[in-house]
Amino acid sequence: MQNTVKEPSSNPMKISVITCTYNNVNTVERALLSVLNQNHKDVDYVVIDGGSTDGTLDVLNKYSSHFQTFISEPDEGLYDALNKGIRHAKGEYIGFLHSDDFFITNEVVSKIEQFILSSSKRPAGVSGEMVYFAKEGSRLRMHRRYSTSHFKPWQFRFGVMPGHTATFIQKAVYDTYGLYRTDFRIAADYDLLVRFIAVEKLPWRYTDQVWIAMQMGGVSTANLQSNFLLSREIEKLLKEKNIWTHSILLYFKYVFKFSRKLYYSIRKKYVVDWTSGLGS
Repeated sequence: MQNTVKEPSSNPMKISVITCTYNNVNTVERALLSVLNQNHKDVDYVVIDGGSTDGTLDVLNKYSSHFQTFISEPDEGLYDALNKGIRHAKGEYIGFLHSDDFFITNEVVSKIEQFILSSSKRPAGVSGEMVYFAKEGSRLRMHRRYSTSHFKPWQFRFGVMPGHTATFIQKAVYDTYGLYRTDFRIAADYDLLVRFIAVEKLPWRYTDQVWIAMQMGGVSTANLQSNFLLSREIEKLLKEKNIWTHSILLYFKYVFKFSRKLYYSIRKKYVVDWTSGLGS
């Protein structure tokens, strides 16, 4: 770990947020507004568009003067776009906010900075929690909470990982240990966290603070076929890293996910879209 994780300095912390989008005209403005209205004053906002054709570019151009980096061009998929964003990011820590999702409040980035600074040494990465939601009429119905505040590396063998979009990683770590693999369709984020946390054993911190509201229907939660592909890719990458698992273990997590979804279907909780009405 020598010369990889930076120690605290007296300078204000710049934090990069990367949004990658492609043809998400219906939700991208909410994501943009949740970043642009953060009360943290040193957000490096990087927006990567894959060459949208559905009106998304009109929304992006509306706010582009507020982005520190804005690129719109064809790419080779999500993980290629994420890597492109990392290469352009200038913050000490880097996190992602997908265009279907949003920060749960306007104080999230400030809370992330405070959590990082509360460590005696800079962690390689920090992970918060997420809530999944789906539209129910004009409201956003919570489906479950993704909680990894007590995460342990051995849980990777069960297909469990810290919430990817609720994770912020030091740029120096990417520079030293590499970016996302683009040969995986769904599990490259899982692979990256396994490498950093379980293989390289980098110092990591977890919190029960909810940072991200994540919309259901993404590539890893879309249907049974995507869940099957995800499990196959996880099994492959764990085998490559000599981390024992079994396909049966990887499906245990779906029992837990179902129980949490059932819990929230009974309680009927809702997520507040605090960005509503903020658009120019």
